[in-house]
Amino acid sequence: QKKDDTFLIGIAGESASGKTTFVQNAMRAMIKEKNTDLYTVVCCDDYYKDTSKELKEAGSYEALFATGFSFDTPKAVDLDLMYEHLKRLKKGEGFRTPVYNFVTCERSWGEIKKPAKIILNEGLYVLNEEIRDIMDVKVYIYTPFEVIKDRWFKRAISRGKTGEAAQMQFMDVNTTAQTYIRPVLQISDVILNGLSEASYITELTCIMYEKIKKITG
Repeated sequence: QKKDDTFLIGIAGESASGKTTFVQNAMRAMIKEKNTDLYTVVCCDDYYKDTSKELKEAGSYEALFATGFSFDTPKAVDLDLMYEHLKRLKKGEGFRTPVYNFVTCERSWGEIKKPAKIILNEGLYVLNEEIRDIMDVKVYIYTPFEVIKDRWFKRAISRGKTGEAAQMQFMDVNTTAQTYIRPVLQISDVILNGLSEASYITELTCIMYEKIKKITG
């Protein structure tokens, strides 16, 4: 890459695999530089399409899932918009970021996302075919199934899904992961253990950051 170019890192993995934890620890490593223009984070979760109308019409998550609706396919996410936003960041342009509410299924608009030297893009589908050509480094977080399952059900409670609704969605999560997420492990540049200690992730990020500085100046 040319000096002063941005550097885009895509971090994918299954639901509850530890993608957000990786990003948080990566940010801790980079924030030591005390440079507000050093990095920015784009989360795939913010790009879910607004389905609040469908949820209200169905009356409950159970009824919504019974219609065949799925939150766990790329079609549920506005990948075209996310791709456009990533391209703008790489060009040095900002944009207003979407914000998704996992309880009400509403999407609104939040803060202005400013360009930075390092862009961290994390989410289920950031390494899918529609997106991955723009990535400079492709990272996959691998976590054992039983760990993912335990983490997922704990998080589902905070998102308003319990009982049958949670069971129905997790079955869909596991099925769709086989089609849309697990295959991208094969094309990743880096595969990380989702059970890694925070200190290891921070150390690894520091190494990556030093290499990026040498490339981009």
